[in-house]
Amino acid sequence: MLNGTTIFVASLGYVCFLFAGAWWGDHGRLVSCGATSGPTATINLMQLFQQQYRIVGSFGASIRNVGDGLQKMAIGLEPTVEAEIPIEKFGAGLERLRNRDVFGKLVVRIAS
Repeated sequence: MLNGTTIFVASLGYVCFLFAGAWWGDHGRLVSCGATSGPTATINLMQLFQQQYRIVGSFGASIRNVGDGLQKMAIGLEPTVEAEIPIEKFGAGLERLRNRDVFGKLVVRIAS
């Protein structure tokens, strides 16, 4: 599902690095806003250089939000993906988010 992803935003932590080759496309970008699976990661530096990955760290939530999310995960709740939309329809997807006309996540596909 995620093979060739150009931008991958996640709070998973090191798990994103384990699957870098399978998920990220060439010139892929990871925006990491958490360390749910752990704070320490290993990445193949040759793969990083050759495929020209970009890794961006972003603090994505307050401590309270993190605690709330961990409680939900502990009882088995999983995120819901509402839809995958092409980058050409990003504006429409953003409008859906603004209008709260979604239930779950929107995945944006960017053609290479």
